[in-house]
Amino acid sequence: MALILAKALIITLWLSVVFAIFGIFVIIKRMAFFSDGIAHAAVLGLAIGFTMGLSNNIIIIILESIIFAILIFLLEKNTKINPDALVSIIFVISLSFGLIILSSQKGYQPELINFIIGNPLVMSNFDFYFILIFCLLTLIFIIFNFKKILLVILDPTEARLININSYTYELVFYIFLALSVVLGIKIGGVMLITSFLILPPTIASFIAKSLQDLISKSIIIAVVSVIVGYMLAYLYNFPVSASIILFSSIIFILMFFNKYLSNYK
Repeated sequence: MALILAKALIITLWLSVVFAIFGIFVIIKRMAFFSDGIAHAAVLGLAIGFTMGLSNNIIIIILESIIFAILIFLLEKNTKINPDALVSIIFVISLSFGLIILSSQKGYQPELINFIIGNPLVMSNFDFYFILIFCLLTLIFIIFNFKKILLVILDPTEARLININSYTYELVFYIFLALSVVLGIKIGGVMLITSFLILPPTIASFIAKSLQDLISKSIIIAVVSVIVGYMLAYLYNFPVSASIILFSSIIFILMFFNKYLSNYK
């Protein structure tokens, strides 16, 4: 049990660092609904995996998320439809088909429950190493391309003027974000995964004094939230994902009132 808990904690910590950084981009670009859409659309990948009788359907879900991200990106660039509307349409279609397929499956489906609320304690060895490698590759990608990605998100026109291929960088960002979300479902589930992206950088924004400060504080808040969340889950037998988000939410509320009530003094 100790080994299972240690592996779950390691993966959650690694993902929390990735989410803390990606969350900054998500807030800047206002893509929270995109991540939510990816998570819900992944139900179709889960359903397909069940239908095919796969013991581990993470590959199917990943492939679907990549297709979803590319499709949203292409439609966003080549149509005048609002991006949120595009995400909504595609994820509703995917979710509907997924639910129809799942409804045809007989018997109790514990994997579906874990998929909805998240449960890192039931992670397979394949999931552990796959997510660990992905986190390392993602962090390497972000470290070497942070300024370019930030410029592409803030001002794609300026990026093109200095010979940065904004189209490619933005597409790769969409794909990496989609992959982060679907892999994070193992931790936060469909219902809570967006909170893992949004809460740490939002909390950090109350006290950060620069972009570098925002990044470091987002990571610190994310890591502390994970550690405290696991402690709460262990002590009170709470769901791990809900415990992490509960602690983060309490910190957010305290910081919010401290920030805005002080303006009236």
